[in-house]
Amino acid sequence: MDIKYRMRKLPEYKALASEVVRVLNDRPHLLVRIEVSGEHFPDRAPHPFVMINVGKEEYYKDLFTEVSPDNRKIIGYLPINIPSKGVIVFGYGDEIWGTVPGRFTTTSVARLERNRLPKNIMIVDDNFLQLKK
Repeated sequence: MDIKYRMRKLPEYKALASEVVRVLNDRPHLLVRIEVSGEHFPDRAPHPFVMINVGKEEYYKDLFTEVSPDNRKIIGYLPINIPSKGVIVFGYGDEIWGTVPGRFTTTSVARLERNRLPKNIMIVDDNFLQLKK
C-alpha cells in the first residue's frame, strides 16, 4: 500500500496592537488591545489570555481577554505601559496555545492622540492598578 502524506498547514499567527477606549463601569478607560488572529479560537470553559513573555518564565499579564464573536480572534486588554519588548503568547486557563512569531515592541502599538481623548478618561497603567487594589 502506497500512502501519500500531506503536511498540515500550520496557523500563521499575527498580532495587531492598538490603544483603545473601552467603557468599563460606566467610565471610559484607555487600554492597549492586542488582537491575535490566524486560527479558530473556540469558546472554552477555561478563560482565554494574551500575555507578553518578557523573560524566562516571566509574563506581563492581560487584565481581561475575550474571543471575537466569529471566533477568528482572541483579544487581550492590557495597561498602556506595556513592556518595551517581548513575545506575545496566548492560550486558555493555564495552557499556552501558541506564540506570535517575532519580537513585540511598543513601537508597534498604534497610539491614540491624547488631546482628542475625553477629559474624564481613566488611563489604565500600573499606577491606576495599584490604586484599585
